[in-house]
Amino acid sequence: MPGGGLNDVLSGAQSIGRYFTIISALPSGLLVVFVYVLVKSESWVHSPDWSKGWAALIDPGISGVVWLTLASIGVALVTHPMQLAMVQFFEGYWGVYPITQALRVQRILQYQHECLQLEDDTADAETYWPLGDEGEEWSDSDEGEEARDEGSSQTTTEIRAHLGSVRNESLRIRDTYFPRAIDHIMPTRLGNVMRRFEVDSGSQYALDAPTVFPHLMLVTPAEHAAYVNDQRSQLDLTVRMSFMSLIACAAAVLFLWRHGYWLLIACGPYFVAYLSYRGAIVLARQYATAANTVVDLNRFALYKSLGLDRPRTTINERTTNKKLRLLLGEHSEYIVMNYEPSKQDD
Repeated sequence: MPGGGLNDVLSGAQSIGRYFTIISALPSGLLVVFVYVLVKSESWVHSPDWSKGWAALIDPGISGVVWLTLASIGVALVTHPMQLAMVQFFEGYWGVYPITQALRVQRILQYQHECLQLEDDTADAETYWPLGDEGEEWSDSDEGEEARDEGSSQTTTEIRAHLGSVRNESLRIRDTYFPRAIDHIMPTRLGNVMRRFEVDSGSQYALDAPTVFPHLMLVTPAEHAAYVNDQRSQLDLTVRMSFMSLIACAAAVLFLWRHGYWLLIACGPYFVAYLSYRGAIVLARQYATAANTVVDLNRFALYKSLGLDRPRTTINERTTNKKLRLLLGEHSEYIVMNYEPSKQDD
């Protein structure tokens, strides 16, 4: 329709404005207010006088309002382009410096050990209660006899409930929060959830999500794209809240380290940072689920937009997608694709 392009631009500008307000301006404003109270309480000179800090916050005056507004906008503008870097930092991409690599390797080994322990716990429980055979009798193996001796004070139902709980929780944690391959383990919990998505999304179709997803989002229906973007916005908000809270914690330590028990105030923003980070892990899983659903529902729209033949079988689809992944990801000039003839050619 006429003017549709302008409407799209205006709608996009409004979306960017909402994103900036929620994701960038809100956490930045909270950080500025926190530092403002620290400064007005004169904690950098002597023991903090919180009455002065709260009075300045409640009645900041025109100059205070202007300062708070400009500082909040300034911090938001400066940190807004760093959003991707913040997410990658919390995922565990810390560069190749010797110190960061040593820390990264240590964390990876820790999570690999945790994964192996979860697999061992599952296997131990499976020894006594085979997966999917909940109605079977106890095993006559030596391990089963030992379990009955050790649990003689418990009923069989209690022992089975315990083993079933260990098995189910071990499987849930392993399959939800970690990549399938041990070599894909990342140094942070958020990184492991995101890596699982990056590796698994579209793998059943031989599609590589990080490569095709930008193309896919341009052809997916608006409501599908909005759902994915909403999940991503929530993830970005929690990551930024965690990052800004860590800065607030550092500021509290800088201002209050000489004032005894007042230093405990730094625990407040640290607690907010921890809760926000844990929330980011949950939201990352939801974002991954939304993105996987979009791949499942809209991959044929991607094929059509690229002018490719509609695959008739999953085998044919995987064969085509292996070449498509190389063509889009590596821009290989040696990949040959068959395009679907247009109706005008008939």
